Amino acid sequence: MEAENAGLEVKNLPTEIRLTARVVVKVPSFDEVREAYKLGRTVTVGYVMIGIGSGQVQSGVYYELTLRNIKGLKYSAARQSYQFKGSNFELYERSSYNQSSVCTERSDWRVEVVEDAGIPRASLLPL
Repeated sequence: MEAENAGLEVKNLPTEIRLTARVVVKVPSFDEVREAYKLGRTVTVGYVMIGIGSGQVQSGVYYELTLRNIKGLKYSAARQSYQFKGSNFELYERSSYNQSSVCTERSDWRVEVVEDAGIPRASLLPL
């Protein structure tokens, strides 16, 4: 079974398997991250969650993470890369027994960016 969608080629994928992939499409520049690190600001990372099933791309949803508490900023001139860590906070409402409460969930992330011929390639990894 072969399929080709938007430049993504999927070969020999059994129909009962469903995969998801996180593809980073928006990253802050090193200068933006450095400023957020120094001044306690936030940066935004955008990614697309791609769902693959039945041998083809079935869904794609865009998300943005607003990362706070930037730390661990590292730059490598030799590799033309930088990396940093940050935290995302999400608010959601939980209801139980006719009572509702607002909860906060924190998730920590590491972002690694490598510039190849001026084009950034990024990884977004949960910690």
